[in-house]
Amino acid sequence: MNKLRTLLTLMLALVLCAGCAGSGAKVAKPTIDHPPYCAEILEMLGKPLSEVLPALGLKAEDFTDNIKNGRWYILNEPVEFLGHQFELRLSVYGGDAESAAAVGVCYILKAETPEAGAEITTDLRDKLLKGYGKAFNGAKHYSGNYEVEATNPPSPLNTYTKEDLLKRFTEDDNPTGGSLEWLLSVDLSNVPSELLDATAYAGLRATCITATLSAAYPVTDVPESGETPHALIRLVYGLSHSYRDLSK
Repeated sequence: MNKLRTLLTLMLALVLCAGCAGSGAKVAKPTIDHPPYCAEILEMLGKPLSEVLPALGLKAEDFTDNIKNGRWYILNEPVEFLGHQFELRLSVYGGDAESAAAVGVCYILKAETPEAGAEITTDLRDKLLKGYGKAFNGAKHYSGNYEVEATNPPSPLNTYTKEDLLKRFTEDDNPTGGSLEWLLSVDLSNVPSELLDATAYAGLRATCITATLSAAYPVTDVPESGETPHALIRLVYGLSHSYRDLSK
C-alpha cells in the first residue's frame, strides 16, 4: 500500500507540474508523501463521491455524512501523518451525497492545551518546510481588489519558536498562529469547468491547488455547550485563489 501511495504521489507531482513552465509559479517539489488519501483526492477533484470513495478503497459507511452542516464527509477512523493523528474531512460541493463532488481534503488535529498546540504546530511546520520546501506567498487580495498585483509578505509562522507561538496563542488580542501555504499546481485543466464556476469567489475562479497549514487557539466548536477550548491545527489541500501569474 505504501509503495502504491508513493507511486501515486510521484504521478500526481508530474500532473501538478504540467503547464507550470513559464508561468512564474514556484510550485512545490515535495520530497515527502502527501497525507493518506490526499494524492488520490486531488487527482479526482470535481468527481462525484460515487467515483471518489471507491478510488480510495472506502465506502460511504466509513464516513459520517456532515454535508448539510458543514459540507464535509468525515472519515470515522483517524489517519496518521508526520507522526500525528488527524481527523480526515473530505470537502465536497453539493447539497446531498448523490450530487456532491470532491473539492478538497482537510486534516484536523485538536490539541487540548495551547502548549501542546504550539509544540505540534511547530513540529509539523518544520517537517513540512523540509518536505515541501519554502512556503508560497500568495496573491494579496485585500479589500476584495483582485486587480492588485502584489503578494503577501512571508508569514511569521515560518520562524515562530514554540515559545513565540504559545505567546501568540495566549497573550495576543488576535490569538491565531497564522498559516503557511504551498503551491502544488497552477494547472486546473482536469478540474471540471462547472466546479470552477460553482466555487468562484467574487467572480474569480480558483487559480491553483495549494496545501495550507494553520493553527489557532482558543477554539470552541460549540461555545454554548461549555466545551473546553482547544488548539485547532488544520492541513487543507484543494482548490485555491491564492495564485496569480504576475509575469503577464
